[in-house]
Amino acid sequence: MHSTPPTSIEPPDDKAVIELISPDRLNPYLTACAGDSAAALALYRWNSDLVAAFFEPLGHLEIMLRNALDARLVAASSAGAGPPSGTTTSRSPSAARPAATSSRPESALGGAVLRPRRAERSSRS
Repeated sequence: MHSTPPTSIEPPDDKAVIELISPDRLNPYLTACAGDSAAALALYRWNSDLVAAFFEPLGHLEIMLRNALDARLVAASSAGAGPPSGTTTSRSPSAARPAATSSRPESALGGAVLRPRRAERSSRS
C-alpha cells in the first residue's frame, strides 16, 4: 500500500482544542473573553507563557534559599549549636558536603538528615 503524504496539516479547530484541554479549565478564559473561543485560547496561551516565564527565576530562588539555609545550619553546627530541639542528625561519613541543588531534603542540609528523637521509654516493673 502506498499513500501520499498530506500537503498540509490543518490545525485543530478551537472547539476540538477546548475539548482536549477541558471546558471546565477554559471556562474562566471564555467568560473573560465573552465566549469568543479564539480570544479565550489566545488568553490561555498567554497565561501559559507568563507562568512558564516565572519557573526559571523561581528555580534559581529555590536553590539560593536552600544554599543559604545550608550555610546557616553548617555555621550553627560548627559553633556548637547542634540540631534544633527534638531532632538528631545522621551524616554518611563518606558524603562530602554538596551544594543544595537537588530536591532531596538532605541536600539542603549538606548530607545531614534531621530525624525526630524517639520518646524515652519508661521502665516497667
